Amino acid sequence: MRSAVAPNSRRKTRDGILGVISAKRAEDFIVELVNLPTDFRDEEDERVLLSYRRIASHYPEFLRGDEEILKFSQKVHRLLYHWSCELKFVWGKNERDLDWVAFRMRDRYMRESNVLVHHESTLFGDIVIGGAPPITPFEAAIFYFQTQLAPRRQLCPHPMCPARYFFRTKKGQKFCSTKCADLARREAKRRWWNENLGKGA
Repeated sequence: MRSAVAPNSRRKTRDGILGVISAKRAEDFIVELVNLPTDFRDEEDERVLLSYRRIASHYPEFLRGDEEILKFSQKVHRLLYHWSCELKFVWGKNERDLDWVAFRMRDRYMRESNVLVHHESTLFGDIVIGGAPPITPFEAAIFYFQTQLAPRRQLCPHPMCPARYFFRTKKGQKFCSTKCADLARREAKRRWWNENLGKGA
């Protein structure tokens, strides 16, 4: 039986992040999530729908409430869109912004999904009482992003890169892949040729 993990633990357990998912699974999910298209004009665009359906089908555990997996719907589409926008916003921001964005993402997940929290009726209406809700794969992924992945955030400088948001794997890395780095070098050489030698050709 898996042992309980304290919600405020800052370490990876033997069973993964907060005892629920692996570090690789969390990182892969965050990378795919932040690279979802968010600048589209038509939410019915087939390319957009395909990318959103793909992440929902490949990572169903991150859309799970306490009782059921949310089916792909406009609600799930909106949720993924919101999370992707939040991650894009915070990709180059400081630690305080990161803390606030991580809190908003976890809070929205709790409100949109079926995660159980205790509400108590008062003279001022229903209020949430108690500590942290049950640990979910989504919370574990955001926790890992905050505590481990955030220092490695990088934006690939190649403007045509299909997945510009990535986590660098070595110090000084600028491009997400050798392919993007090679394309950028070729384009730089072409510009240099046009500006310096091409005029006299």
